[in-house]
Amino acid sequence: MSNSLLRRLALPAVIAALAIPALAACNSAGANESTGKEAADSATEVKVGETSLGDVLLDSEGKTLYMFKKDKDGKSACYDKCEKMWPPLTVDGDAKAGDGADADLLGTSEREDGSQQVTYNGMPLYYFAKDKAEGDVNGQGVKDVWYVVDAEGNIVDKAKDSGGDDGYDDGEEKKSYDLQLVDNDEYGPILVNSEGMTLYMFFKDEKLDNASACYKDCLNKWTPLTVEDDPTYGDGVDKSLIGTIEREDGTKQVTYNDWPMYTFNDDANAGDTKGVGFKDLWCATTATGEAAVTK
Repeated sequence: MSNSLLRRLALPAVIAALAIPALAACNSAGANESTGKEAADSATEVKVGETSLGDVLLDSEGKTLYMFKKDKDGKSACYDKCEKMWPPLTVDGDAKAGDGADADLLGTSEREDGSQQVTYNGMPLYYFAKDKAEGDVNGQGVKDVWYVVDAEGNIVDKAKDSGGDDGYDDGEEKKSYDLQLVDNDEYGPILVNSEGMTLYMFFKDEKLDNASACYKDCLNKWTPLTVEDDPTYGDGVDKSLIGTIEREDGTKQVTYNDWPMYTFNDDANAGDTKGVGFKDLWCATTATGEAAVTK
């Protein structure tokens, strides 16, 4: 058995011990099973509505719509894993212009599966899976390629409103490290990613030595924390515990204390911990690389 695997077993004590203190504390927050894809199937109207970014394109239910800078000539470049996080707005017939939207700018573009994706000013439109409420703009500026669109069909290329609870103390400068710590009311300091989204460990990974057990259907709910270069880290994060593994698709997933790190797709806002206790297999992660337990 490798030293790295031995160190992983030093959590509250192997998995049997974890199952008592960790999983008991990892009580499920009642993960929301709804997906952006369901919204995509039901909405056929594009309108303009108010958000913290100003008046932007929304669907008929008030969900924010985005464009993708990697799309070319009105064709979508978002498929597979991308499509799970960014469901396309599709229609069976013609797209409808609601309040404030310009019908002359509406159109459709055929996707690889034959479905018709709504376009505006030639740009295919998408939802963001982490937007849960009307007017949410959590997808704005993600990876510098996803942006909301205004009524004239222009990209709204500005930072989203930093007001509200983003998981950081008032007055504290928001960092952009791959791994950083925030204080959670229930679990104390836990690891989050550059957007403040909680990072989780998956207990099925414990049986593997530096590898992920989360593929196929697992990826519908969980997104691996991946990097192109060396992971960056903020204050309080133990550099000696940071590592990476190569996933089956060749991407580089960040590990902490040899646990591959993931975000939960149903966490809508920074600091959410809805994935804690999911199927009794997932927990948030402490600064020491252990399963976070209730204070």
